[in-house]
Amino acid sequence: TDTISHHGTVHYQLKGSKVWKLRPTEELRQRCDQDHDVALVPENDSEYYEIVVQEGDFLVINTRLWWHQ
Repeated sequence: TDTISHHGTVHYQLKGSKVWKLRPTEELRQRCDQDHDVALVPENDSEYYEIVVQEGDFLVINTRLWWHQ
């Protein structure tokens, strides 16, 4: 097998829809705060971001830096 270095995954929604619940890891929060002076805070004081993908949508995500469900 090949060894492929990557920093994420690509998801294509073939049919229907799916709700993704995403929460930044502590590492990502620190990077954003230090490197970009940006705080990752989901809306409404939630613990996670909610993303809805519909049929035909792509979701590209670094699953090492985002907890997902």
